[in-house]
Amino acid sequence: MFRQWYFEFHDVKSSFEFVENIMDQCIYQKINRSKICFLILYVDDIEFATNDKGFLHEVKQFLFRNFDMKDASEASYIIGIKIYIL
Repeated sequence: MFRQWYFEFHDVKSSFEFVENIMDQCIYQKINRSKICFLILYVDDIEFATNDKGFLHEVKQFLFRNFDMKDASEASYIIGIKIYIL
C-alpha cells in the first residue's frame, strides 16, 4: 500500500516540478527564482521547509487538490530533533 502511494506521490510532485534528491529519495526540492521549498517524506507525513510562506501556501494548495490531506501546522520536533524557526 505504501509503495503504491509513493509512486502516486512521485508522479504528482513531478508534475509540479519538484525534483527528487539523488542521495535520499524521500527528499524533494523545487526552486522558483529566489524561492525554494523542500518536501521531506517521513512514513505517512510530509514535512515542508521553505524560505517563502507564500510559496509554501502555493505548494500546500497544490497537494491538497491532489491528495486527501490535513495540515498539522508547524512541527516543533522531527525524529527527536528540535526545530527552531528563525
